[in-house]
Amino acid sequence: MLGAGLGALRLAPWRRAPRLLWHFPAVWWSFAGAGAILALAFAVPPLYLATAASSSVAAQERGRCSWAAGLQATGGGELGAAVDPASPALDVARPLLESAGRAVVEADGARGHLSDPLVTMEAGPIDLLPGPGHEFPETERLLFREHALEHVHVTARVPGDGFLMTTGEARTLELRPGSSLSVKADNGTVVHAPVVGLYDDLARQPRQDFWCSLDPLIHQRDPLGNNVPPPLLLATSSRAAVDLVQRLNPVDAGGFSINIERALAPGLRLDQAESSLRVVQEALQKAPTGAGAPADFSRLHTEIPFIVTRAHALRAALGPPVTALAVGAALACLGLVVLAGSFWTERRRTELDVLSVRGTGAIGLAVKAALECALPLLAGLVAGTAASFLVVRLVGAGGGSTPDSARVAGLLSLVAWVLALGVLAVGVAWQRRAARTSRGRTTRRTGALAAAVEVAGLVATVMALSRVSSLPPLEKGDQLPAFGLSRLILPLLVLGFIAAVLVRLVTTMLPWANGRGDRWPTAPLLAMQRLAALPRVPGALMLAVGVATGTCVYATGVADSLQRTVDAKAQVFVGSDTAIELAGQQPVPDVGGHFTKVFRLSDPVVDGPEPRPVRVLAIDPATFADAAFWQSDFAGPSLPELLRRLPRPAGGRLPALVVGAVPDDATVLVPIDATHVRLPLSVQARPSSFPGMAGDPLVVVSVPALRQAWPDALRFATETLWLRGPTEPTISKLAAAGVQSRDVRTVAAVSQVPSLEAVLETLNILRALGILGAALALIGLAVYVDVRSRRRRLAAVLTRRMGLHPATEWLSNWLELSAASGLGVLVGAVTGIGLAAYVTGLLDPLPSTPPGPLISRPTALALLLAASAVVATALVAAGTQRRRGGPDAAVLRAE
Repeated sequence: MLGAGLGALRLAPWRRAPRLLWHFPAVWWSFAGAGAILALAFAVPPLYLATAASSSVAAQERGRCSWAAGLQATGGGELGAAVDPASPALDVARPLLESAGRAVVEADGARGHLSDPLVTMEAGPIDLLPGPGHEFPETERLLFREHALEHVHVTARVPGDGFLMTTGEARTLELRPGSSLSVKADNGTVVHAPVVGLYDDLARQPRQDFWCSLDPLIHQRDPLGNNVPPPLLLATSSRAAVDLVQRLNPVDAGGFSINIERALAPGLRLDQAESSLRVVQEALQKAPTGAGAPADFSRLHTEIPFIVTRAHALRAALGPPVTALAVGAALACLGLVVLAGSFWTERRRTELDVLSVRGTGAIGLAVKAALECALPLLAGLVAGTAASFLVVRLVGAGGGSTPDSARVAGLLSLVAWVLALGVLAVGVAWQRRAARTSRGRTTRRTGALAAAVEVAGLVATVMALSRVSSLPPLEKGDQLPAFGLSRLILPLLVLGFIAAVLVRLVTTMLPWANGRGDRWPTAPLLAMQRLAALPRVPGALMLAVGVATGTCVYATGVADSLQRTVDAKAQVFVGSDTAIELAGQQPVPDVGGHFTKVFRLSDPVVDGPEPRPVRVLAIDPATFADAAFWQSDFAGPSLPELLRRLPRPAGGRLPALVVGAVPDDATVLVPIDATHVRLPLSVQARPSSFPGMAGDPLVVVSVPALRQAWPDALRFATETLWLRGPTEPTISKLAAAGVQSRDVRTVAAVSQVPSLEAVLETLNILRALGILGAALALIGLAVYVDVRSRRRRLAAVLTRRMGLHPATEWLSNWLELSAASGLGVLVGAVTGIGLAAYVTGLLDPLPSTPPGPLISRPTALALLLAASAVVATALVAAGTQRRRGGPDAAVLRAE
């Protein structure tokens, strides 16, 4: 039997089958397009997961110092008299770090993407003897760092080996290149060392990645550039540094703090980071763990394991929803292959009828379909696989795809080709099956069963969605919350079932409308008759458009709502766009811009049997409204009206605004030295949220009121400046005025919540899926028009002979197409917006920080999609006008 089957393949209808579709370009391109979209559905998920993980690696690298993202051996010890100052820096440093030094140097940088070892030797601080006319010494830190002179701005230099000082210190000590600095040694003698150059203080220069591991020695961590640590005395060579330390401490031969750094190459893919992880793990096995060792014990430091684990956690969090979405998209694309098979059956109807008459069964015709369509499917799959890399780069997370993911994508494309051919063969065999008895009754029975399944599925998914809880707590360490099937796939299933039920209602009502509307205008009457003649075909188009629109609107709504919620929470936490914590209370000049002073009282508690911590902010009502973040739903009254409720104290009580569980007659205790300042409150209003909130209840009072009656309460308060709007000019003016700060918080930094990383990446995939669905709908629209092209041509000839104007014909075609696609857009948009609002209400990424979830309704996107549907259907209707099919007599003879 197998031999007979193989022999049949040598017959002409099967032997010539792979070449026949060249004579049917529309069918060829329909299969090529279906194959390309099918390849996207199969190849994009592994590539996307790989790029998301690689993007996570790159983002974590950018957020870390280069050595922290690589490998560092750190420690210290006495140099010893046997150390040769002329030895290279690596030979001096490595023995002090013992096994950790050997491990970090021997790590295979070429295989692990680590840079060459970089040695840093630090000693000090040391006191430079003052020059003539000066009373106090100047403190500096002695530092040698390889290649350091390439990363400073040298203002003056003389030849020779020695030290470089900052220009400010040199001016204070009245030194210049060529002179000598003086340091008192431990034995009381004065040691001199040559000054060979001057450089601009690094604390006043823009930060460089080269110096990031020494940032605590250079910068105070704020943008105002206040230099608290002593400046660096840079040695031009390790020999100069070792010689000076040995002369300063001749008994113990001096000591150094040593670092050997191996920076990680930037922008690594996940597989490259994994190879670096293996190198680091080998180094960690060679180095001591340090358990029970003294404090100066040398150790290896690295954050590569955390980076790689976090990237794998992101991919694991994205895996279930992306895989589920990929399966759904693949099934939809296989349905598109079946639709293209129907198109092939329609166009090859004559030859298929002849073969059937000659005794060819449904299986033989299915084999013929697979042979004819294999090449265009394969061409489309190859093109779609190549396009997958571009699609992932455009809509993905921005990281690089790994070689393994590329191989998996290619293998999945081959699997998709085999599946597509099998589905095509089954579909053609089903369409050409011999048994056609009781077809109408079977169709009605199948339709009733499908409707019952759709309604039952809708009820089940809605009940399951109603039980979905909120987003899990924030991640701990390298873990991410699971935003998977329960919170993503269930809304999509609800969306699909709602669209299916509504489309079922519409297609059920369409035959009822057939034969009615005799008094309608000609164009809508013809459109309604075409839709009612075969309602399942426009119903399928309506369902595809509805699901695609709903998916895109749902993903956009949830993503925008989450981002809006996080931004609002960050604004509430910071208080404004930027909060600058000052280094102590100090006068702040008026430098323009919108800013206000806010005082946070020190460790206040609510008085009672069990004192409870509370957060007390003292504000300036005159400037607070212009600088603070505010939303109208925080309170019924406006912010200026609330601030007017903070007058001068009356009746011995302090007017206050309260958020949280604080009694109306509460008394707040503010510790001052060994006693407390008692602040009896008079609660004026209770807004639901207020700028500057954190986890504890919040009490807001007026600075003038405190200064008038309880001035001691502000003695140890922390003073903060809240800045609204573009803050760079204001920060520059504050720095120029000498304002010193301790810490700076910005909304942009606070709103980067790692827990949302996987959620937002998943929603990006959903948007891409919506775009893919829109492409499927457009192809379905074109196929819908082309399948009915014969009937359209014949109807156009007959109606033109009856006096139908071409404009009326175009309008009827457009109404037919726009009715199906427009209803689909309406169903999808309304359902997507509703589901996005419901799901957003369940997702609170920072439940301890107000406000609650903020809902963003993507109405503009829905209107844009509706307008796109109108334009697309108009263009397709215009295209049908141009395909007349020849003279009227030729069309009538052909039909």
